[in-house]
Amino acid sequence: MTFLVLLAIAAFFGYRVTTPQERARMAAAAVVLAERGRKTLLKEWSALGPYQEVLQARTRLALVTPALAVLNILIFVLMVFSPGAVSDPETLLGWGASLGPRTTNGEWWRIVTSLFVHSGFWALLMTLIGFVQVGLVVERMVGPLTFAAAYLTAGVLGNLVSLSASPLAIQGGATHGVLGVYGLAAASFIWAFRSPIALPLVALRTMAPAVGLYLLYNFTDLTSSNNLVALSAGAIGGLALVRGLGHSKPPLRRLTIASAAALVLAVAAAVPVRGIADVRPQLASVVEAEARTVGAYEVAVARFRKGRMSAEALATLIDRTIVPELQTLRTELSEVSGVPDQHLPLMSAADEYLRLRDEGWRQRAAALRKSSLPGLREADKTERASLEAFRRFAPPSPSETAADAVETKGSTN
Repeated sequence: MTFLVLLAIAAFFGYRVTTPQERARMAAAAVVLAERGRKTLLKEWSALGPYQEVLQARTRLALVTPALAVLNILIFVLMVFSPGAVSDPETLLGWGASLGPRTTNGEWWRIVTSLFVHSGFWALLMTLIGFVQVGLVVERMVGPLTFAAAYLTAGVLGNLVSLSASPLAIQGGATHGVLGVYGLAAASFIWAFRSPIALPLVALRTMAPAVGLYLLYNFTDLTSSNNLVALSAGAIGGLALVRGLGHSKPPLRRLTIASAAALVLAVAAAVPVRGIADVRPQLASVVEAEARTVGAYEVAVARFRKGRMSAEALATLIDRTIVPELQTLRTELSEVSGVPDQHLPLMSAADEYLRLRDEGWRQRAAALRKSSLPGLREADKTERASLEAFRRFAPPSPSETAADAVETKGSTN
């Protein structure tokens, strides 16, 4: 997407800085180049005739590549006509995108379905450009079963690595599957070298623009661990699968063994990331508890000012209502397992907040019973420290509201 934006910006500025005569000359030159490109393409396609016959003799029809392309298009069209924007997280998750806390807690099917969920039109278009042309050739070289196994294996392993690296990001798209096909193509090229099924130079030239555009579109992410795993899965698995490809397609027995090994590898990769917790609901509960307890105390303070409530009653409210709620929340937080690394600092801050908040409320209750102004000041000091921890995990607006409430509360005592 970044490449397309930069291309559009360059075209805009190029248009602005040229004269009408220059733009007319460039348009005429573009027409000439387009005509030359068309003739070159037709010439290359005609040169591919004998190779197409060889591929057809190996595998009469390519079935998996068109099926995957149609499935990607169909799901995207359905997403467009469904409620909500295509790029909306709820839409993506509803159609099968992957999210750590959901995928690793019983929805493992998202590892596969996320391969067919795209967050935008350009992502889908680039997938089709980068996949279909190469897929039609490679599938006929190795056979539909081997091709499908490589696509799914690379997709699943890449998604698992991506899930481990970014468990809280919504994952979708066919990049891992496409890169797996590229790896398989490289392995096929090696094993079929100098055989009748080997890719001729004219075929490589025909596919190069689509592959180059696809790689350029994904340039910033190509060296990420998940994409490298997907590419390696296709290449290494392909080297094992398509040995002897120059003579025949991989035998079913070899494909079965390789698929079983890939399944074991996928399960082994899934075990360390199972049960990822989404702690955002627990943190939201802490934020809500802060607002609720402070609000309840403020109501009681208003009654205290009017002489309708005693200091002992205020202290009792703290001991029997506010402190137990905070203690329960702290216990619940301590029992949460599978916290992703990104959320560990938030959980630590929440625990620190609850500890200090509990201590501050207890100090306030003791000071109220003793009518001790120094004790109330000490309680205010502890509560301010707790709110410093609160701001490290809570959204700004609730934290600001809580801080205002504490300042008001301190002035009433």
